[in-house]
Formats: sequence, C-alpha cells, structure tokens
Amino acid sequence: MTTTLHRWITTTTTLAVASAGALVLSTLALTDIGHGEADLRLEWWVVRSTVLVFALLVATTLATLAKVKREVGPGTPQNRISNFDIVTEECRHGHSGRTTAGPQNTR
Repeated sequence: MTTTLHRWITTTTTLAVASAGALVLSTLALTDIGHGEADLRLEWWVVRSTVLVFALLVATTLATLAKVKREVGPGTPQNRISNFDIVTEECRHGHSGRTTAGPQNTR
C-alpha cells in the first residue's frame, strides 16, 4: 500500500470519527432548537458545522475508494492469482515449479 493511499485512509477514518462526534453534538443542538432556547446562534453553528464535516467525509470516502480501486487494478479478485495461491500450490506439490538461472540442487 502506498503512503498516499495510507494517508487518504487515515484521513477518511479521522473524518468518520469526527462525524460521529458531530452527530452527537448536532443532536443536542437540534434538541435545544426544538425547545426554543433564547439564543440559538451557537446551536445553528453546530448544525452547519456538522453538515460540513459530513460533506467532507463523503468526499474523502469517494476519493479514497477511487484510489483503492486504482491501486487494486481492473477485474475482480477472483480473476487474479495472489501470492498466497502460489505459495499454497508450492507447498502442496513440494516444489515451486519455477526455473532459476543459477545452479540447481539435485539430491
């Protein structure tokens, strides 16, 4: 995984946690708005900030998914042979089946 992709994943995760906190604060703010408190400027600021945090979360999530798709490449995982499959096949048959340019051990 590249450093850039790791940074995008970390940013998206951080925004997800911030969104959860913003959701709680927004719920409390909307409760105060519903009860008709005297000065609602702070409550409306919290609601607007929550919308901004959620919009950023959606944008970074879509960007991260696009980067992951680009990193993984085309096709589905079932169509690609993984290193795990190669190693498993080598262990099952007791040899790699590959040829090397160097000298071979023959016992």
